[in-house]
Amino acid sequence: DEIISRHRRQQVVQDRAVRSYIADVAVRQFFRPTITDPGYDIVTGNRYYVAEDGIEWEELSFAVNNRRWGIDRPAVPMVQPEKAFALPLQLRFDEGYRYRLVGTERVDGYDCYVVRFDPVREDAALYRGTIWIDRRTFARIRVQAVQGGLTGMVLSNDETQHYAPVVTSGNQPVFLLKALTSRQIWLLAGRNIPLEKNVEFSAFRINDPRFEEARATARMSDRIMYRETP
Repeated sequence: DEIISRHRRQQVVQDRAVRSYIADVAVRQFFRPTITDPGYDIVTGNRYYVAEDGIEWEELSFAVNNRRWGIDRPAVPMVQPEKAFALPLQLRFDEGYRYRLVGTERVDGYDCYVVRFDPVREDAALYRGTIWIDRRTFARIRVQAVQGGLTGMVLSNDETQHYAPVVTSGNQPVFLLKALTSRQIWLLAGRNIPLEKNVEFSAFRINDPRFEEARATARMSDRIMYRETP
């Protein structure tokens, strides 16, 4: 409980310091309907806009099986493309979860506490997994979360996130999401279809004074933009 409490305080301080940021994001998704089917490899270049009023991302490039498309690109070959293009998990480690310290481990160059978390109530929308917390700063270094027991087309969702310091604020490192991998199992036409996703973040611009201008320009362009909504 003390470790999670100190991590929450660290996250609050960081959220106050980082009012907004922009990042370039490379997303690679791999659909494999069957072992013999070559499937689809979708690669997109994106720009993330993160602020207190939400997260949006602008699609800068789109390619399927190494063929690059423009704004006339084909629809994503999935019944529910919004599920495949969902944002990374925004997990808040609050009272909705139970926590258990299972040990310590060195991860990505940091000495970490290893904490298991499980939902307090049985809810398919909640996750269970492990968080690695830096023993010095109490920042999250890695999060591995699994969502099971789903009843829709997505049968399971397993995501691993990696965090790293991208800037220093007040002599304290600011840890932001740098990379993630996820694996989903979809049920389509009575078959289980795996979807793998790799995401890498780079070129962070923290508290850029031109943030609003850049986001407004992106919204006015003819490129596709995504925003998470209820």
